[in-house]
Amino acid sequence: MTPDDDRARAASDGAPAIAALADRLLLACVGLSTFTALSYWPHPYAKVQPAEIVFVVLLPVAALAFGRNLAPARRWITVLGAYNAANFVSAIASGAPSSVVESLGRGYLIVLALLVAAYVRRTGAAGARAVATAWLAGGVAEALLSLAGYSLALAGHENTTVKVFPNYPYFGTVFRDRKSTRLNSSHRT
Repeated sequence: MTPDDDRARAASDGAPAIAALADRLLLACVGLSTFTALSYWPHPYAKVQPAEIVFVVLLPVAALAFGRNLAPARRWITVLGAYNAANFVSAIASGAPSSVVESLGRGYLIVLALLVAAYVRRTGAAGARAVATAWLAGGVAEALLSLAGYSLALAGHENTTVKVFPNYPYFGTVFRDRKSTRLNSSHRT
């Protein structure tokens, strides 16, 4: 069964558009998840990235389209709920705003993982390939953005993707990727 077969079956059930939209939003969220350090709000702990913006739209659309079919077995809900609750209580007890934001971020990642698992459960191997392809496309877009930034920097045009270090010891002017991720990129070696 392919995602298209699943959409066709959903069409006969009367909810094709919302299901197709939920699937597209999920794949967009996965693809955009490679970009984790693009934009920051003024508050130092409040960062909103493109994947989170898509997720805010995805969650109610997916809930409307698939309802209880999104939830895994009750034992998983219990385990993941307990983990997230303990994590959140610990963050509040620490008194550090950054801990609360990190805890909310873990909750978001748990829900995103559950949405991906539900999608793959519904669509089978074709869905798993679609998720992998979306993630790979995000990585390719990230690499192309970095290459474009380097090309512009080497041509003398400063840009936000590359940081220029003029008169670097022993090497002269050096260009370094500013990265679109906070950690070492999962797509670059």
